Amino acid sequence: HRQWLRYCPLCVEADRERYGETYWHRLHQLDHIDICPIHGCYLHNSSVSITSKDSPSLIHAETIIPVCSDTENCSNTIELEIAKYVSQVFSADLKIDTPATIGAFMHSKMENTKYLSARGKARLLSLLTDEFNELYFTLPNVTMSEQWQIEKIFSNHRCHTYDICLLAFFLDVPVAELVAMRLPEK
Repeated sequence: HRQWLRYCPLCVEADRERYGETYWHRLHQLDHIDICPIHGCYLHNSSVSITSKDSPSLIHAETIIPVCSDTENCSNTIELEIAKYVSQVFSADLKIDTPATIGAFMHSKMENTKYLSARGKARLLSLLTDEFNELYFTLPNVTMSEQWQIEKIFSNHRCHTYDICLLAFFLDVPVAELVAMRLPEK
């Protein structure tokens, strides 16, 4: 989707104040996130291309990023909350030795919600999809809005971090539980 390294003008200012120069931040490079999760402003594209057409090279941020850039704060609350959630997931220590699959884990997180049948076996994905789309309708970077796309997470065939984070945030899954997935005893 993106073709340029990005930066937050307020992070640049803070870096220069604290370190005497700025640097590239990993959190500003996350797919589908256009907001700085720290300052809540929109990220800017730099002139550094990250397409496969360009030969790889190390480019120092201080030589590329301008001294002064305008900032525009995000007024979309859900977009800002998602940016913070995804960045927390990305920054957390990930427990990779869990036997739980993302599909089984997400299914377990629907327990005691209206998205599972009374016995807890059948997922009511039509309702889930409708309410998922209702929550995220103002979000500019929604990558899944159809029932079949959400079903692919439950069947372990869709594993993009952003999509998983959208579903986990929708189901109120705490970041700590998402990065250390455990299934209930029963």
